[in-house]
Amino acid sequence: MSAAAKEEITYVTIASDLHRVGGGYAVRFITQHMDDGSPFISCEWSPYLPTPRETRRKVDMKRYDQALAQFLQSVAERMVGETGGRHDRT
Repeated sequence: MSAAAKEEITYVTIASDLHRVGGGYAVRFITQHMDDGSPFISCEWSPYLPTPRETRRKVDMKRYDQALAQFLQSVAERMVGETGGRHDRT
């Protein structure tokens, strides 16, 4: 991809609502992009990132999985809406 083409790309950050996942924890998912444009999904925990033990004992993983699936579905719907279902690969 040429430098001129890279300048035209606009990266969109999408954030989910805060989802309660049990044990007093909540999580928010966010799409982000690395410096080279590679996309990734991060998550923010509230009030803090649970330890592995807290995750096993307190976090309802079914609720976490449902929240992540809902977020991914909303990202997919937004992508299809913006492209009209086209997947132009140049």
